[in-house]
Amino acid sequence: MKNLRISIIGPGNIKYHYQDLLRIKEKTLKKHINNLGKVIAESNNSIAIVPDKGICLEIAKSYKKQGGKQVLAIVPKDDKKYGTKHLKQYIFEKNLFDKTINSKTWQEQLFNLCLYGDVCLYLGSSIGSNAELLASVYRYNKLNKFKKNKKKFDKEIKAGSEIHLTFIIYTPFLKSKRLPTETEAYFKKFKIKLEYVKSPKQLKEKLQKL
Repeated sequence: MKNLRISIIGPGNIKYHYQDLLRIKEKTLKKHINNLGKVIAESNNSIAIVPDKGICLEIAKSYKKQGGKQVLAIVPKDDKKYGTKHLKQYIFEKNLFDKTINSKTWQEQLFNLCLYGDVCLYLGSSIGSNAELLASVYRYNKLNKFKKNKKKFDKEIKAGSEIHLTFIIYTPFLKSKRLPTETEAYFKKFKIKLEYVKSPKQLKEKLQKL
């Protein structure tokens, strides 16, 4: 098994998304978070997230608590329009982040976020996570189509360098259990791997095969 980087995207408002929309009980959600954190930690892969409130931050905490080797904070340090002040309370959370990736601006981050990982773990269909997923797929296709060197474009892009870019969809956090058929078709057209897992155990099996 290669040592890979996993970018993680998902909803920021945990109560609204998981409890109000998906009707997942708080105790059940905590179990998912704990088990996902454990599986990813045991895979010996690093993870990359935006240091902001939400499911990704909770997974990162669980991962690190259970021996995860490295958590990277993706921060648009050069952004002058919106800034990053609201992220500071999370960036400096004790013993959580090991390194920062400068994604330049919020707009650039939107297009590159998933591409900072060899694998992207998708933890729910919110406006933000869908925007990040689709924008990253769009950019990945354009970089390939115009034969752009991804490392020269952004040195932190990992997608496609070690393995085929892979998106893993965690179905317990998705009411429809699948992405839209049209989206799946574009993944296939662009030669991006799409995997569905329905449990932390299945996630472990998928990561072991990468």
